[in-house]
Amino acid sequence: MNQDGIEHTRTTVNEDGEIVYGFEDLYGGGDADYSDFNFTIDVGEVNSQIYSGEITVGESGSVVLPTTAISQTIELEIPQGLVDSFDIEVSATATELSNDDSETVSQTITIDIEHAPEAEAVAATVDEDGSIIITQEQLLANASDLDGDALTASNLATEDDNISVTDNGDGTFTLTPNADFNGEIEFTFDVSDGDQLVSTNLNLTVNPVNDDPTAEDVSYTINEDGTLTFTDEQLLAGADDIDGDALSVSDVSYTGADGVFTDNGDGTYEFAPNANFNGEVSLDFTVTDGQGGTVDANIDVTVLDVNDPPVAGSTSYQMNEDGTIDISPEQLLANSSDVDGTVSLDSVSYTGTDGILTQNEDGSVTFAPNENFNGDVTLDVVVIDDDGATASTTAGIEVIAVNDAPVAGQNAYTVNEDGSITISQEQLLAGSTDVEGDALTASNLTVDGNANVTQNEDGSFTITPDANFNGDIDMHFDITDGTDTIQATADLTVNPVNDLPTAEDVSYTINEDGTLTFTDEQLLAGADDIDGDALSVSDVSYTGADGVFTDNGDGTYEFAPNANFNGEVSLDFTVSDGQGGSVDANIDVTVLDVNDPPVAGSTSYQMNEDGTIDISPEQLLANSSDVDGTVSLDSVSYTGTDGILTQNEDGSVTFAPNENFNGDVTLDVVVIDDDGATANTTAGIDVIAVNDAPVAGQNAYTVNEDGSITISQEQLLAGSSDVEGDALTASNLTVDGNAEVTQNEDAHSPSRRMQTSTAISTCTLISPMVPTPSKRPQTLRLTLSTTCQRQRMSATPSMKMAR
Repeated sequence: MNQDGIEHTRTTVNEDGEIVYGFEDLYGGGDADYSDFNFTIDVGEVNSQIYSGEITVGESGSVVLPTTAISQTIELEIPQGLVDSFDIEVSATATELSNDDSETVSQTITIDIEHAPEAEAVAATVDEDGSIIITQEQLLANASDLDGDALTASNLATEDDNISVTDNGDGTFTLTPNADFNGEIEFTFDVSDGDQLVSTNLNLTVNPVNDDPTAEDVSYTINEDGTLTFTDEQLLAGADDIDGDALSVSDVSYTGADGVFTDNGDGTYEFAPNANFNGEVSLDFTVTDGQGGTVDANIDVTVLDVNDPPVAGSTSYQMNEDGTIDISPEQLLANSSDVDGTVSLDSVSYTGTDGILTQNEDGSVTFAPNENFNGDVTLDVVVIDDDGATASTTAGIEVIAVNDAPVAGQNAYTVNEDGSITISQEQLLAGSTDVEGDALTASNLTVDGNANVTQNEDGSFTITPDANFNGDIDMHFDITDGTDTIQATADLTVNPVNDLPTAEDVSYTINEDGTLTFTDEQLLAGADDIDGDALSVSDVSYTGADGVFTDNGDGTYEFAPNANFNGEVSLDFTVSDGQGGSVDANIDVTVLDVNDPPVAGSTSYQMNEDGTIDISPEQLLANSSDVDGTVSLDSVSYTGTDGILTQNEDGSVTFAPNENFNGDVTLDVVVIDDDGATANTTAGIDVIAVNDAPVAGQNAYTVNEDGSITISQEQLLAGSSDVEGDALTASNLTVDGNAEVTQNEDAHSPSRRMQTSTAISTCTLISPMVPTPSKRPQTLRLTLSTTCQRQRMSATPSMKMAR
C-alpha cells in the first residue's frame, strides 16, 4: 500500500451514539496492490482497547476493495453525555508476495463527540389554487440545538403528487397545490446544526375555496328575418363546476342594435334580428354556481343571408265603357320593388268573365271589357326578382259607365212593436241595380204615418213606430246613381208584441175585528192592458202575521185581521194578460181601531102565577161584560102580551103577568159599554102556574025518536075549559026523565050507531043551558039534533028528549 496514498480521515459521532468506520475510509482509496491487509485501531485513553484484524487479497493482482467487501466495523461505545473529541490510530501493513517485504502505515483519526439538533413537525395552511412561501423561520419554529449551533432547514420534499415544491435558493420554498386541490399534504425536511442532520415533517393544509364555474360559448345559426328561441338548459349544456355546485343562468343580455332580445321570464329567450339583417350578433350570459361564483360567456348568433322576395305593389287604371286599355310592364311594376336588387314582370292574367286580356309582343297587355260592361276588373300580376323569387299583386281597372238610371229592388222589413229599426244604405239598396254598376245612394226616406224617421250620419235611417202601434207602414225613398234619381218604396211590418199590463194598488179600510172581502173585479178595477188583452188575477198572497188570508177559489178573497188588531196590512196580487205579461201590485188594508161591543149574557127568573117580580140592573147584567171597560144597563122592554113590564125609578123593572097566566116570558135587555156600544140579550121569566077550577061548556044534543044516542067524553066536555089547561073528565051523567042513561065501560052510553037513510056528516049537541063554573056535577037538559049532508042536500031533524 502506498503510504502517500493514504489520506487522513476525520469522522464525527453523536453523543450516546456509535461510529461505524469502513476500511475504505482507512486506506482512503490508495494503492490496491496488496495481498494481506492488517489494521490496528488505537483509541488511546478512551477505552484502552486495540482493535486489529487482517484482510487477505487474492493472488490475482491488484483489486479495488469495495466497501461492501470489508464487512468488519469498529464499534465504539461513547460515554453518555460526553461532549469532546478523541483520536483513533489505525495502522495498516502491506506485504509484497514476491519478496515478503511489508510496510506498515499508521494514521490517526480524530473523533469529535457533538449533540444533534432536535426538531418537531410544523404546520402551515394555504387556500385552494393559491401558493405559499415557507421560510426558514417557519420550518425551524419547532427546532432547537443543545449546543446552541445555528440551525438550517433543507431538503423539503413530499411524495404527494397534488403539489409542487420549488427551492427558491434563499432558504425559502414555494409550495403550489395542484389546481382545485384541497386537503392535507405531508412534507419531510432536514434540520442541520452544521455537523448533524435530523428529519421532521411539515403538515400543509390546503383550504377548499369555491371555484368559479366554467361555461362555453354557445353558437346558433338562423335565417334572415327568422327568430331564435333558446333556453337555460341549452346555455348550461357546456357549463361545469368542479365543486359540483348546481348551476343556473343569472343573466342574458344583448346590447347591440341589430335585433330585439326578449327574456320570456320562464327560462326561455328569443332573439329576433332586424328585418333583412344578416351577419354576426353576440349576446352575453352569466352562469352562477349559487355560492358566489360566476362566469360570463357569449351567445354567438349567425344570421344567414336569405333572399327577400320582391314587394309587389298594386296599380290601378281607368277606362271608358266599351273601350280598350293598354298597360305596359313599366306601369304594372310602378309600385313594386326588391330590397336585394331589381324586379321584373313575370306574368299578367285575368280569370274573370267581364272582358278579354291580350298579351302583346312588346310585353304589354290589352284589356277589352265586354260590351256595356262597367265596373271594376282585377288583373292578377306576378313579379319576379333577380334570384327568381316571386310575389303576386293586382292591377285594378275601373271601367267608367255610361250612365243608366238605377232599378229599385223590392224590399220589406219587420220590427217589433215599441221597437225601432235602423235600415242601412245596403239594406235599402238590396236588390237595386245599375247597369253601369254605379254606386247607389238612398235618401229622403219618408213614411205615410204611425212612425218617426231619423236620418243618421252614416246614411242609415232609424224608423221608430208610434208607441204600441203594430201593422204595416209604407216607406218611400229616393235612389240615385249620382246622375239619375228614381222613387222607391218598401214595406215595414210592425209585429205586435205583448205589452205588460198595468195595475194600481188597491186600498181598503175595515174595522177592527171585521173581515174584508174583495173580488178579482175589484182588484182589476185599476188595471189596464194597452193591447186589450183580457186581464185576470193570477195570484193573491199575504205573508204577514197580522191576520188570516183566504182564497175562496171563486174569485173572491177574505182577509180577517187578528182579534183586536188595528193598523196597516199589505197583501200582494199579480195581474196577468194571458200572453205572458204580468205586473204586481199591492192591496193596502187599513184596520181601524174600533170599540168592541159589550158581551151581553142572558139571565132567567121564576115567579108564581098572578104575582109580580122585581129585577134589579145588577141581576140583569150578571152575565154581561165588556173587553174594553165596564158595561151598564141601557134598556129593558117587553113586547109580549102575557103581562105588563114596569120601569122603576131605581133602574129596576117589575113584571106582572096577566091574570091566570103561567108559562115563559122573555124580556128584551140592551146593555151598553163606556163608548156607547150596545148588545142585546134576554131575561127569561118562568111564571109558575097556580091551579084554577074548570069552566063547563053549554052543549046540546039531538036524537030521533025511539033512537038512542051515545055521548062521548069529548062531546060532554066540548066547550069546557081550564085556565091551566088541565085534562078534564065528565062523569055522573043523569037526565031529568023520559030517558034512560047507561054508563058504558068507556064511561059513556052503549055505543049504538044511528041508522038513517042518509049518511051523517056531523053531529052537534047544543044545550041552551049555561052551567055555572063549579066542580060540582051538572044536570043537563040535552037536545040532540043531527045535520046530514048528501048530494048537496041537508036536513036537521030534531028530537026533544026532555023538558
